[in-house]
Amino acid sequence: MGWQKFTQQRPHAPTDYMEALQTEGQFDYAASLVKSLASLLVVTSGSAIGREGAMILLAALAASCFAQRFTPRQEWKLWIACGAAAGMAAAYRAPLAGSLFIAEVLFGTMMLASLGPVIISAVVALLVSNLINHSDALLYNVQLSVTVQARDYALIISTGVLAGLCGPLLLTLMNACHRGFVSLKLAPPWQLALGGLIVGLLSLFTPAVWGNGYSTVQSFLTAPPLLMIIAGIFLCKLCAVLASSGSGAPGGVFTPTLFIGLAIGMLYGRSLGLWFPDGEEITLLLGLTGMATLLAATHARADYVDVDDM
Repeated sequence: MGWQKFTQQRPHAPTDYMEALQTEGQFDYAASLVKSLASLLVVTSGSAIGREGAMILLAALAASCFAQRFTPRQEWKLWIACGAAAGMAAAYRAPLAGSLFIAEVLFGTMMLASLGPVIISAVVALLVSNLINHSDALLYNVQLSVTVQARDYALIISTGVLAGLCGPLLLTLMNACHRGFVSLKLAPPWQLALGGLIVGLLSLFTPAVWGNGYSTVQSFLTAPPLLMIIAGIFLCKLCAVLASSGSGAPGGVFTPTLFIGLAIGMLYGRSLGLWFPDGEEITLLLGLTGMATLLAATHARADYVDVDDM
């Protein structure tokens, strides 16, 4: 509520690093900090929204603050990109993927002049994060022992086609839910409360709807559940994500999209696994494929980044 009211009164400067890169490289610092605090409160309340967005925003905000004090104006956008890549690398433990995502999606180019500093900042951020956390573990632990055959490539391609169809559908559902919440003409506190109520009711069926889906993704990758369990959790989680994002909860959907893609791939894999003796490995393989391909379908121009991130 505070974030929505505050930003309504301060509409002149962006509070998002993507918006800042498209303008003059300037942030509304106060509104951005309030937005990050609001995201923290929403995430800790259990809303089905990504928590990494605020981390990336704060990193980009810190880089912007430094740049405006010590660097010429023409370098401000590059510093914001470096900060965003550093935040993404620390959040997802994937410096190369974060760097390529920022350079291509935000800059629209892969020129060395922009890519070099972005990669350096991402790698340094990951090293510092590892030092602080005393760990260099990957974001997700996966044990995949299957030897990919010609048949598996066909399944991977078909999973990509399926994700390509589901990606625009997911974006359409998110936009429709947002319009639905807006059409209710509720005050911001009641709108957010309604989204939280929906998530709370869904949690009565499965607690997996809480949070951004990280723990659920890890449990699925460790031991893929049965078809009906995947389907049930998928439907509940999807509704929770739509309710959280549609109600205006500040946060991203990057990590929730990973879970949705994993569930789609595993549902497809479980269905095909009935006809193959190595159904468990196929389910895991197609689940990983679903994570990368749905992320590529919903975050355009980042397909090679998603494969590297996985």
